[in-house]
Amino acid sequence: MFDSGLLHSLHRRGGGELDDFLALLPGLAAPGATVFVLAVSREAGQGWGVTEQFLRAGFAEPEWVDTEIDEIDVVAETGGRTLSMPGFLLRTVRASDT
Repeated sequence: MFDSGLLHSLHRRGGGELDDFLALLPGLAAPGATVFVLAVSREAGQGWGVTEQFLRAGFAEPEWVDTEIDEIDVVAETGGRTLSMPGFLLRTVRASDT
């Protein structure tokens, strides 16, 4: 499963959609499935974004295991311009049912 921008967009909007999304994810990913999340960092200075602490809290044990978070540059082209913002790439595994 790959989330490219949904999580930080929900975080940007605020409200219950973010909590609902995080609560539903364990049920959407099969046990043993790998989940990747690409998210813009709050350090991008856009007034929105996520922190590493937020990602770790949202993908914590016991539902998620082997979680790794790397700092990356999120690069996109829009209107003939290249944008680059700091971000995170999270990799985690849905825990096996016990």
